[in-house]
Amino acid sequence: NVLISMFASGVTAQPADLTFTSDNWNAPQTVTVSAGQDDDTNDETAYINHGVGADPDSGYSVLLVPYVTVTITDDDQNTAQPAQQEPEPEPAADPGSVTVSAANLPIREGAASTYTVVLDAEPTENVVITVSSDNGDVTTQPASLTFTTGNWQSAQTVSVSAGQDGDESDDTAALSHSASGGNYDGVSVASVTVSVTDDDSDREILRTFYNATGGSGWTNNSNWLSNKPLNQWHGVTANGQGQVTHLSLRNNNLSGSLPSQLGKLDSLQVLSLDRNSISGSLPASLGNLSNLTRLAMNRNSLTGSIPSQLGSLSNLSIIGLARNQLSGGLPASLGNLSGLTKLSLHDNTALSGALPSGFTGLTNLQRLAIANTGLCAPNDQAFSDWLGTVSDKPGGVQTCGSP
Repeated sequence: NVLISMFASGVTAQPADLTFTSDNWNAPQTVTVSAGQDDDTNDETAYINHGVGADPDSGYSVLLVPYVTVTITDDDQNTAQPAQQEPEPEPAADPGSVTVSAANLPIREGAASTYTVVLDAEPTENVVITVSSDNGDVTTQPASLTFTTGNWQSAQTVSVSAGQDGDESDDTAALSHSASGGNYDGVSVASVTVSVTDDDSDREILRTFYNATGGSGWTNNSNWLSNKPLNQWHGVTANGQGQVTHLSLRNNNLSGSLPSQLGKLDSLQVLSLDRNSISGSLPASLGNLSNLTRLAMNRNSLTGSIPSQLGSLSNLSIIGLARNQLSGGLPASLGNLSGLTKLSLHDNTALSGALPSGFTGLTNLQRLAIANTGLCAPNDQAFSDWLGTVSDKPGGVQTCGSP
């Protein structure tokens, strides 16, 4: 539906609004204009402006409807005497109106969107439209728009950005506009309500993960990005509060790299993404997953070093990063993982250096797989004694300095 509104100055227009639909759009609708009585003997001029209300996607919201000039012939002139010829009065300046293309603007946190502003009639001088936001996380560019007698018919674009915040709540903002200059001075301009969808909720984090890892090409992406409960998304387990506890997409044709937002899945216990084509580095933000017990990323294409932040995951029991392209040495912080039972790093040929001496504190470690890497065991008795307590060492562990 398209709404055409009449804004009359000096006369009345009825009805005040006309509604055109997909059924009646080609049927002309009538506006009745009435001029009130006054006590003077002067002819007068009045104006009727038009505003357009429509869905921004329809194409009608940015159209300009010409204003109507109304000439009022006075009925109080004295007919007993010849009327004196009065000079033609100068037409009053059109008071002007402004069209804003959107009343509501949805944005995802961290993203941006746009709307347009245009004058509906020629200004008598430069007009400045100032844009203000009542929410510091929602900003606009530019902060003001300038219309001249030369460009007033060209819609100008306002870009709206929603900044990141640390909460998990959706947000709103009101963008207000003020007009100044010539016949537009103080004219009322519609505001825009911005609805910000938070990206820190588990559902939004999974949306980011899906897009970052080529979700449209997954072998199975059943119910992903739908409005169904997260438990019904393939490979996702969530608790009663809708928080993700397991993300298991083994051998599912994932590609791309892991987004840092994964580190915001506060309740995640299992991250199992073995046998995919995930590249890039392990995000340091994974060190925020305080409830994580299993990190399984075997047989991918991960590069870079193992982030030291993993050493803060006190509940971590299993690390599986075998058959990737990781490089560098192991961070000493891994020696803090007292509950670690399995560490599989084999076939990362660019991993190198001595195992951290703090590994001797990993008293629960049952499996240490570092074959076909450049990693080695320190050549000291304490470390050798500890290594003897690890029951499963497939491929063996080479001592540093040995041939």
